[in-house]
Amino acid sequence: MRIVKFIFLFLILSLASIGASYDIKVMVVDFEPDNIRAKYQWNDPVNLENQYIADVNNITGGLAKYRVVERKIVSDYPVKEDGFDYTAESYKQCWENDKNSCHQPDCVNYLKILNDYDVCGKRNRGEIDELWLWGGPYFGYYEAIMTGPNAFNTNGGPLNGSSCTKQLNIMGFNYERGVSEMLEDLGHRVEVTMAKVYTE
Repeated sequence: MRIVKFIFLFLILSLASIGASYDIKVMVVDFEPDNIRAKYQWNDPVNLENQYIADVNNITGGLAKYRVVERKIVSDYPVKEDGFDYTAESYKQCWENDKNSCHQPDCVNYLKILNDYDVCGKRNRGEIDELWLWGGPYFGYYEAIMTGPNAFNTNGGPLNGSSCTKQLNIMGFNYERGVSEMLEDLGHRVEVTMAKVYTE
């Protein structure tokens, strides 16, 4: 119940921050290298998104209407912040055989993703309000991170150095897991956002 209340309050505030619109436009970038989801029998991101969107809509009494307006499916591993890029062999070693072999530092290169797919351009032009990233374990996403003017820590970050002229929330979702974890990610973003709102 606590997470439901936080999500409700946060999304009402968020709607004001994006121009009092109840239509929250989402861009999705889904990294799916080497047929990885089928190989490990992981979940379909579209099914997870639909359940998540329905749950958030229900929680907010129909006020928050997420809508996916663009989807990019990338047949590669995302590049890490230090330039490392998994191969099929190195990822298999990490996931199946030896977690100690998984690359550290783990963080993905968010700025490369934003630049590669003109994400900030789309945010600046009002074409999108949020970015959702999909990937597997050890792809290096924070649950949530923010970039743009006056960005603050929403789980990771703030992410500096982007060309976003408006705040952009980026969610990092894992298709090895489920909708409950997606809602938990949003709940953590809510908690730190509400803490910031009420301590400034």
